[in-house]
Amino acid sequence: MSYQGLRDYLKTKLEAISSVGTVHDYYRFLKGKNNIQAALYEGGKLNAWFIRKVGEINQWEGPGSRLAIHTINLTGIMAVNDAIASEKIFLGIASDITDALTADFNYGGLCFQTKAPILKKHELKSFANILCHYATIELRLTERVNV
Repeated sequence: MSYQGLRDYLKTKLEAISSVGTVHDYYRFLKGKNNIQAALYEGGKLNAWFIRKVGEINQWEGPGSRLAIHTINLTGIMAVNDAIASEKIFLGIASDITDALTADFNYGGLCFQTKAPILKKHELKSFANILCHYATIELRLTERVNV
């Protein structure tokens, strides 16, 4: 198993959640309004999630085996729209993500140990000159690697 397997699993899991928007298995760095709209808009509004590995710790378990502890951030953005209470919608989506990931403790057998997903941050930020809800969900996933 590898980070690629975890990343693919997470992308599939997020895409199955209603209203999650577009899901990307890496953090996108886009220029130009048309490129941003094509990649990050769904239903006419900015609404996207990114999967990004931000760290890895390796520990030897014994001859021929090590533990790889991955830290992965799921980062979400959604345009603010006070008229529809977008904060409630966005936090509902974040909660749906953590619920879905908590329900499968070993991530389809890819991990033998996980820590519960943590909503590390929710704030307002400007993204492409649009005021957005911005959230980070942190995952700590441990896999056993035979070497």
